[in-house]
Amino acid sequence: MEKHLSKLGMQLSLCCEKELFSGLGKGAGILENACVDGRLLKRNFGGTPETGRDYGQRSRQGCRCTRSIDIGSYDEHPCFHNCLFCYAAPDMDNKIKRSRIQ
Repeated sequence: MEKHLSKLGMQLSLCCEKELFSGLGKGAGILENACVDGRLLKRNFGGTPETGRDYGQRSRQGCRCTRSIDIGSYDEHPCFHNCLFCYAAPDMDNKIKRSRIQ
């Protein structure tokens, strides 16, 4: 994926991939990042977003996310793209379990 994105002038950024980063060399071209980065939001848009780490996340796996609060209801506004890790697909874990059983 990193090679594909670099051809497009983009850089791959990942969160919660501590094990992957420990095996990469310095020039890998992949950045350790956060899914929710309050410092970046503040720098780009101003305001007063949370900038402290969210210790409720997977810090041991390398999560760098800042504290955030979800708004809205995924039950009322679900995502229909069936992405594996989508927070807006609350039933995704059950779908995966059912597909493994069948």
